[in-house]
Amino acid sequence: MSMVSFLYPVLTAGAKMLGSAAATEFAKGAGKTAFESLLGRLKSEHGADSIDLVRQVAEKPAYEAAIKADLSAESIAQDAEIKALADAILVAMEAEPASVRADAAIDVGEIRARGNQVFRDVDGIRADRIEADGDQTFEGIRRGK
Repeated sequence: MSMVSFLYPVLTAGAKMLGSAAATEFAKGAGKTAFESLLGRLKSEHGADSIDLVRQVAEKPAYEAAIKADLSAESIAQDAEIKALADAILVAMEAEPASVRADAAIDVGEIRARGNQVFRDVDGIRADRIEADGDQTFEGIRRGK
């Protein structure tokens, strides 16, 4: 999976959860800390200035291209701390009740993975293409909005 395909959905879902009044634990705890740390690292270490737009992309989809362009930098793909922070966001999301996680639907153009993929407890998955070199597991997927 490319780093863009991994990071963009994590960032947009994290931004959405931070803006949700229901996601109190995520917004107060480890989720917010990891999200803010990831944004800071992307900007300071990799010059991904468009990353600030991730909080507005739901209202202004035109920002997606700029964000994805910044995330495609080779230096980001080689930064192990970026992956660790994104994983911490996912762990914090997973700790939220399913009713809170439901708003963090996956909506991307393409999902590619070199290994197994697991999609769990999301309110819909929309992708133009999903490709995996391993098993795919879909659990608790609800109809998208």
